Amino acid sequence: MKKNEFSILSSDGKTPLHVILWEPEDPPCCVIQLVHGMAEYIDRYHDFAAYLATKGYAVIGHDHLGHGKSITKEEDLGFFVAKSEKPAVIEDMHRIFEEAGKRFPGLPHFILGHSMGSFMVRYYLTKYSAGLSGAVIMGTGFIPAPLAHFGKFLSGHLAKTKGDHYRSRFLTNLTLGSNNRKFAPNRTEVDWLSRNTDNVDRYAADPLCGFPFTTGAYYYFFTVMEAIGRQENFDRIPKSLPLLIISGEEDPVGGKAACQKVKAVYDGIGMTDVTLKLYPRDRHEILNEVDRETVYKDLYDWFEEKK
Repeated sequence: MKKNEFSILSSDGKTPLHVILWEPEDPPCCVIQLVHGMAEYIDRYHDFAAYLATKGYAVIGHDHLGHGKSITKEEDLGFFVAKSEKPAVIEDMHRIFEEAGKRFPGLPHFILGHSMGSFMVRYYLTKYSAGLSGAVIMGTGFIPAPLAHFGKFLSGHLAKTKGDHYRSRFLTNLTLGSNNRKFAPNRTEVDWLSRNTDNVDRYAADPLCGFPFTTGAYYYFFTVMEAIGRQENFDRIPKSLPLLIISGEEDPVGGKAACQKVKAVYDGIGMTDVTLKLYPRDRHEILNEVDRETVYKDLYDWFEEKK
């Protein structure tokens, strides 16, 4: 397995995006694009990417703006672009897609998004489904339209009055504040991530994980939440596109009830190949859970079936 790190220019026109490419020793048979979640970074997916590389897959992913090594100064952690600027996150994802296409022309290409990345992928599908062989939305949730509207309004107001880099405790509590409650009594503030205590402790100790989002980033996030609920956007998704919704049953973001609602939405618009897979007792980060080897194999088997 070969691991190559490099940069490409973000669609914001100024920020180098940190990209990692994991390749098998022999020419790959397929490409998997990973889209990470909020307040983490792409190298946390190394074990899963390395597993797929041993199976002959090329795996590519980048640190979003405001994450990992795609920052130029510490204050930009949790910041995408200013509210007044052109949104960049979805376009950056497409730049990675195009980069993979240049390096591996003609290969099947799947996209997998986790948590915040799953919402970004859901919106990405409404714009750039062409060329994809399938999509995985992992640890996703069901956000009612009124909540998305309220979050967009509030974050937009705060960005206007306090600045795009302002960090609001209320917004953080609105999006993440209830995640740990069902696992009380809590050992840490992020027990909700997984049953794997080693993973929880590594996350809690990592300065590039768990930082608060800025109002500008929340405005973009809620804008995406609002957009993925619009019928005219759903109409752009090919009805035959294979879609896998996958989550831990105990995930406070994308547990059983939320994922069933999300599946019902995609079934309801006429998509013909939608699969829901849930893991009993697992929480949010199923790629880092105690049964992660089972999750790895299930994902590989699905890619093999659909490529």
